[in-house]
Amino acid sequence: MVPVAFSGLSDSFFNQLGGRDRPEFYPGHRLRPDDVALLTRLVPPLRTELHRVGTVLVGGTSYFERIADMVAGRSLPIADCRVAETFLFIDEAGRIAPCSFIPDHFDISIDDLHDPGDLDALPRQLRMHQRAHPAGDCADCPSTQQFEKFEPLAA
Repeated sequence: MVPVAFSGLSDSFFNQLGGRDRPEFYPGHRLRPDDVALLTRLVPPLRTELHRVGTVLVGGTSYFERIADMVAGRSLPIADCRVAETFLFIDEAGRIAPCSFIPDHFDISIDDLHDPGDLDALPRQLRMHQRAHPAGDCADCPSTQQFEKFEPLAA
């Protein structure tokens, strides 16, 4: 992986294998607890090595914890989603949501944004809607943005 850093890549991240779109494939290929333990051991030295060549491997502590929770089957409901304060997902139809799992839940589109004030109001609007009418996915939040996926850590 380190040679990739020489190409001028400044930030890199990693994902666990998702399974929502391929449920027949996922059970045989998903992460196991031993995989998470190995990842937890290997990432810190890899982060240091990449940092030496100018690349930041992002992913905060809670990202690792959430991966471990998902692998162990522990759900994590989110009652007060604040992802939209730093991240917005807009799908190909122009629907806006705090994550890619629920763009149809909020019924907000880029067509609803007319000036910068509308954009500034979006995080609170999305959070209030989610609090009053939580999406089913929020009962076991799959959004990696909720869990520091893109947070840089010092090497």
